[in-house]
Amino acid sequence: MNAIARYLAQRLEELGAPFTPERPIGSDDQDTLFRHITSKKFRKWRVRPKAAGMIRTLVEQAVREERPLRFTFNFGGYKHWSLPTFPRAAWEEFFMLLHYLSYLRPIAECHAPGVSLEFLSCDVIIERANNVAHGFQEQYLSSLRELFAFFTELFPARLSLKLVRIVPDLYADVAEMHEDFEAARHRVMAKLEDRAASKLDKKLAKSNFNICWDGKEPWHTLDPEARQRRIHESLILAESIGKVARRERFDGLGQTIRLFCTPFRYNVAIGTTRASITKFWTGVGVVEQRGERFIPRVLSPSQYREIEGALTERPSGLDALGPAFASVPVLPGALAS
Repeated sequence: MNAIARYLAQRLEELGAPFTPERPIGSDDQDTLFRHITSKKFRKWRVRPKAAGMIRTLVEQAVREERPLRFTFNFGGYKHWSLPTFPRAAWEEFFMLLHYLSYLRPIAECHAPGVSLEFLSCDVIIERANNVAHGFQEQYLSSLRELFAFFTELFPARLSLKLVRIVPDLYADVAEMHEDFEAARHRVMAKLEDRAASKLDKKLAKSNFNICWDGKEPWHTLDPEARQRRIHESLILAESIGKVARRERFDGLGQTIRLFCTPFRYNVAIGTTRASITKFWTGVGVVEQRGERFIPRVLSPSQYREIEGALTERPSGLDALGPAFASVPVLPGALAS
């Protein structure tokens, strides 16, 4: 077994090690849980006072009612079409889960009912917004579920990993969602009209990044003016799906502990790995080798292009997970900042 395979095996062994004997849950344990949830070892930005208050309330409720602590993570539910790992889950998702479950493990260890982590997917809108055929989203989410099953087996008694889709889990189908979506769409359009030009430009740039111009439909044939309209419409679609009524109720303010790679008003931002904040569905997973140290990272497409030629593939020892995991890309030395 080579050094990188030993490293991965050790990380998984640590994650799946037996828990210490259960302790009675009391007020002191609530403070311990709060410290683990807001641990500086994992989070990359401060937790706002209002968010901290919400977390304490949720911890108190979970302890009193002897139920799992519920964490949620909202994501696109797709693999970016430009990535070399498109359309399936690969090392970027593996390293994200390794990081997030390492964060959750000490919480589960001192809370006998365990933890649940629910990933809410907005994939229902991707074909319309990004021009990527729906079948690719199905391939991605199927492969992501396989990873969930692998990691859940490490400590199934105290961990629930779940993929929740706006359709069909929150709405039976697109027709049932239509009225709520149109209401959200009108709110988003009104808000975008009032948004400062600089902020709108950033959102439009992200929308352009996500569009596959030569995808399901031949959008690459559009003239420049039509392209701009398409970019703007794609932005509206993407923002609207996040504001449909049942999606907002799914993890309404104060109902769950919200996790994400980067900060927003009431979440705990713990990055994607210890060294990365790039979203896992728009990035590429690699390992930096610094001497005898290995550092999982998720790189943006531009970062990946800069170092692609320096990567070497090393056997991972995880062939059982499928061809995508038989070898892992390793970067000798540190990534240039």
